[in-house]
Amino acid sequence: MKIIIEQAELLGILKFVTEAADKEGCTIPILSHVIMHSGEDVLSFECSNAQQHATALCDTCDLDGTGKLTLPAKRFLNIVKQEKGRITIEKKGRGKKVSIKSDSARYKLDSLSPDEAIPCPKVAGSKTGVAMSGLVAALAKVAPEMSSDETRPALCGVHLHKSSPHYIRVTASDGRRLAEDAVSFKKPCTVTNAIMPAKAVAIICKHVPADADGDMTLRHNKKHMEVVWPNRILVTVLIDQTFPNTEIILAPTRPLGITLTREAFAEALAKVSIMLDSNANCAKFQIVEAKTAEAPEPVVHVLAINPILGEAVVDIVAVELGKNTDAKKAIEYGVNPDYVLDILKVLSEDKVTITWSDGQESGLKITEKTFTGIIMPMRLGSAENGKDKSSGTTSKDT
Repeated sequence: MKIIIEQAELLGILKFVTEAADKEGCTIPILSHVIMHSGEDVLSFECSNAQQHATALCDTCDLDGTGKLTLPAKRFLNIVKQEKGRITIEKKGRGKKVSIKSDSARYKLDSLSPDEAIPCPKVAGSKTGVAMSGLVAALAKVAPEMSSDETRPALCGVHLHKSSPHYIRVTASDGRRLAEDAVSFKKPCTVTNAIMPAKAVAIICKHVPADADGDMTLRHNKKHMEVVWPNRILVTVLIDQTFPNTEIILAPTRPLGITLTREAFAEALAKVSIMLDSNANCAKFQIVEAKTAEAPEPVVHVLAINPILGEAVVDIVAVELGKNTDAKKAIEYGVNPDYVLDILKVLSEDKVTITWSDGQESGLKITEKTFTGIIMPMRLGSAENGKDKSSGTTSKDT
């Protein structure tokens, strides 16, 4: 079996499939290997860590013979990174050695029997097509809010759930903040209710350009989801948990609100964050009535007060106040600036709308088109009615 392939093509393939490879020295050695399967016209590369199974197809290489061979995935990737031009991969006879050659270097690696490979799970059912750019953009926007707390597995991924025949909601939360976006489908959507693990979300966001043209398809059963885009297939296990009901969080009762320039708000938060540390991790913004004729619009004071270091204040002009927001009655709201900046970084519009309700347990909501980001004072699904001391927000009228 002999394969001749361009280094650039091979590098792109290996960067993708090795995302699903285990580390060398793992309990099941084949999980750290890439399996190459040469057919009559197409060469496939596969890696699996038993949770994700990544496959890449290549029809632009030269093939001599059919069959399968394996190579240590990360080591093979590191070799390819160092080479240029065309690379030849060859295995002769029944030996374990596989040779890798470029114009200037030669390598030999031991291979394992491809019969040890874990087969890719079969995901039955009808596929649903969606624009790659739309789904990837939504995943990238909500991904920062995923939890890494393994004691709350339902939050360690992104929740995909159908809101109407042609739309799904994409939601992530770590219990203190939440982000949600909507994705439209050309045909009625077959994705009903699934939690995609963080690893799979990261692979998709990393290897599908946000501005990619064309469609990708999704289908899932109770245990697995299959995501397919040109020459790439990712099959992932799903998190077998129930995602918390977020409807009450997404629908505050009597919202107060303000529209700000995104860049100015982010810059102000970054400036006052310089004064924050473990003694003070909350930045406040105050909406006050304008004092001068030169600035007729309401002014927002963004400030941080550190009892040890001092304080910082940045003034920005509000673009618009919500209908329930009275600038004559100064309103103060406290928020973790890092949480807000994480949301602002994934947005693209020049202006953002920020709303909150007037209760003491209200969450701060930031919206842009179909996207909603919320910084919550209470953990999702918590039975407590009191204030969470690790809250992302505090609020009061002054």
